[in-house]
Amino acid sequence: MDLDYKDRTFSFKKQRRQLRRRKIILLSGTIIVLISLLIFFNNNDLNKIKKIESLILNNKVLEGEKILSDIKGSIFHRHEKSELSGIISLIKNDITEGKKIFEDSDKKASGINFKKILNYLSDNVLYKGLEIYSDFLYRRGEDVSLYRILSKTALFKSDESEKLLKQFKHIPRSDTEQKLLKKITSLNNKIKLGKIEFIFDRDGLPLAYFDLTLNRSVSLIRGVTFDEFDLLFKEGIKFFRLTIEKQLQKKLKKLFRNNHGSFIIINLEDGSIKGIYSKPFSRSEKNSVFSTLYEPGSIIKILTLFTYLNNPSNIFPFDCKGYTTYDRKIFYDWTKHGKVESYLKALAWSCNLVFSKMGISSGSGNIRKNLDKFLFNSNPLKDMIISFEMGKYKKSINGEMDIANLSIGLEAIKISTFHSAFLSSIVSQSGIAKKPYLIESAQNAINLGFYSNKPDVINIFPNNRHYEDIRIAMKMVIDDKRGTGRRSKVQFIETAIKTGTAGKKSLGFDSVITGFFPYQKPRFAFAFRLERGGKAELAGAKFLKKFLISLYNENPNEKTN
Repeated sequence: MDLDYKDRTFSFKKQRRQLRRRKIILLSGTIIVLISLLIFFNNNDLNKIKKIESLILNNKVLEGEKILSDIKGSIFHRHEKSELSGIISLIKNDITEGKKIFEDSDKKASGINFKKILNYLSDNVLYKGLEIYSDFLYRRGEDVSLYRILSKTALFKSDESEKLLKQFKHIPRSDTEQKLLKKITSLNNKIKLGKIEFIFDRDGLPLAYFDLTLNRSVSLIRGVTFDEFDLLFKEGIKFFRLTIEKQLQKKLKKLFRNNHGSFIIINLEDGSIKGIYSKPFSRSEKNSVFSTLYEPGSIIKILTLFTYLNNPSNIFPFDCKGYTTYDRKIFYDWTKHGKVESYLKALAWSCNLVFSKMGISSGSGNIRKNLDKFLFNSNPLKDMIISFEMGKYKKSINGEMDIANLSIGLEAIKISTFHSAFLSSIVSQSGIAKKPYLIESAQNAINLGFYSNKPDVINIFPNNRHYEDIRIAMKMVIDDKRGTGRRSKVQFIETAIKTGTAGKKSLGFDSVITGFFPYQKPRFAFAFRLERGGKAELAGAKFLKKFLISLYNENPNEKTN
């Protein structure tokens, strides 16, 4: 009995030891699994935090914000998540939210590469964000004095900046830091003087300064205002380099001394705008070269001809009697052209009757389709902060008279001087034209670039064979002895143009001309409108001739090849 009892007791104790051992093993395994999971989730969050940081630095803030939202509820790396949340708010320009996040955050260090973020905010001219974030890091004990000083200067707080500079005991360790301090000191001096030159031409010559007392830009050249840049500059110091040339602007000023209107010339090589001028009768029209729409008159015949050549009918030779009838209404021409043998003569002489017949024979559907393709009724073209208005026309065309007027550029259609020059650009380049632009680059307060124009191409019926036909016809506008542009002819450069006369006789007709030059190898496209200047074949042709002489510095009496 005693032996049996002892055996059972021993067996029971053994089972208990085995059970304890299994529990210990199970508990140890559970702890190991939990630790592994914690390590996994911790590393997973850390990897995602690094991913978010990388996305931010690569301008993919929304993608980073989405990842942050997915991990925001976990217990790991809360300091980093809070910091990233504040940074994203600042980048999205939600300054109030970003400021609140950083004011509520504790001063514990995080694993965020804050110097890269500070450089990003500076490089992208997010000065208010730079100020808030650098102040937060300073309270945390980080060495960010230079960034704080820069943010104060860039936000026009020169007194605060100079105070920080005096407290700045760190000896610059590199030439870069020394140059930075010099730039900051120079900017502080300009802020105190109240004027900062901030817009420059392609050669670095100043075009405008910002008056801190008036709180607006002041143009240093005639014919251009820079109001569009004011809001950006008020958010913090920035510098802009434009494509126009100050010396050419001076020449345009002389040409417009006794004229009102607008002018533009585009470099066809890269689409850069070489010169612009606006001097409208209406003072409310700022930079009318880009913004004001008006009747194009006969320059629209370029597109009417393009439509006709792609949808030909047998209308030549055409007998122009000076008038005809559409929808029981008389449709007039400027003169009785007589026998018009070809479309070349029709464009050279600008015969309204021929082009009205072209439009009617082509059909309103084809006319509308081509106008749409040539960017009529489209949104403005954008160049960073500048808008280039495109032409408009009424979609509702009822009857032959409406088609006739649309085909010669009257009543139902309007254009801007910019769009007019762009049409010549398209024709001269066989439908493959560089998108025009005015802003070449932009720099932050310490002259580091944050914007550079990226050349773009606009294709409109690329390489259509009839572009060459139109170019020949535009050259005949000048070369033909009855051509409406013959009075603009010079010996030193071959030019191809189309003239247009629009507006009201009672006010004095508007003279409109568009074209390109040199004819054989086009380098420039241009357009201008002389408000109340008179007929294009007279006043417009005379103005064009003066412009070409001025541009090439030619003696008008010399015959140069």
